[in-house]
Amino acid sequence: MMTIKIRYKQPESDISKLLVYPVINNDEAWEQSSDNFRFSSAVAEFGLMLRSSAYKQSSSYQQLIKMAEGVKSDDINGYRSAFVQLAEKAAALSTSLNNVQEDKANGTK
Repeated sequence: MMTIKIRYKQPESDISKLLVYPVINNDEAWEQSSDNFRFSSAVAEFGLMLRSSAYKQSSSYQQLIKMAEGVKSDDINGYRSAFVQLAEKAAALSTSLNNVQEDKANGTK
């Protein structure tokens, strides 16, 4: 499908290193993908939602929260739970902001 190329340099080094990772479409069903892949997809979707990206398509906070909650099983340090809480707060703020904007548009506030 694509190739991801990452170049980095150690802090005291003058020489950079190139990492190359091919991304292969193995036609695996979404449900069969790893928990890490599904969680990282929720995080990426969250970023698209926060930026109101044109690429978010039909994304919603509820959808990404449900996806992230479904893969919290190996959350040793609580980072995935913290992400879900952050997404829930963003969803609540987004709803509040939309309500204020609708009220202003309708002349009720």
